[in-house]
Amino acid sequence: MMKFQRIYSGTLWVLDTIFFRLFAWYWLMGLFIQILSYTEARDSMRKESMFPFDVAVFQADASFEGISYTADRDVRSANTSYLAPVPKGHKQYGEYSSFSYQVIEQRPQQQLIQTVSKDDERTTWATYVATHDSIMPLTTRIYAFDYMPASAAAAFIVVQLLKCFIRYLIWRNQIRLSCAVEY
Repeated sequence: MMKFQRIYSGTLWVLDTIFFRLFAWYWLMGLFIQILSYTEARDSMRKESMFPFDVAVFQADASFEGISYTADRDVRSANTSYLAPVPKGHKQYGEYSSFSYQVIEQRPQQQLIQTVSKDDERTTWATYVATHDSIMPLTTRIYAFDYMPASAAAAFIVVQLLKCFIRYLIWRNQIRLSCAVEY
């Protein structure tokens, strides 16, 4: 029992250090950014408005370009198609900007495509059904640096609550040890 008590006390002491709290805050911030990104995802089946996103437009020579999609007009030029001749592709535009696509499902004259568009401010994922000359958006999701302040605040609050809980456990453990010594 005494060995367990020393391990328990040592573990609580480690959890009460600033290094653990900084690690927990950083990890929780990353977790909350992902949670915010998924809670902000848009679904066209639920009639939610979409984030602006890029679609892949393919030339006859199988090269492609990422073009911003708008529902009210055809964004592709003549002699191009929305159908991907190759299952996946990636283009790097600069140090921080890139565009990639992947065909998730292939049917005759129809493809389910996911695109990822990255720049220095955000990353946007879009999933859509493509035919030769049309697009039907399904979902979009965005990961933006705008989520950082909210996730940092939420992580700070959780770490402070965790610190209070750990200090309560330390206090309870000290009382238990002092009672055990008296008897």
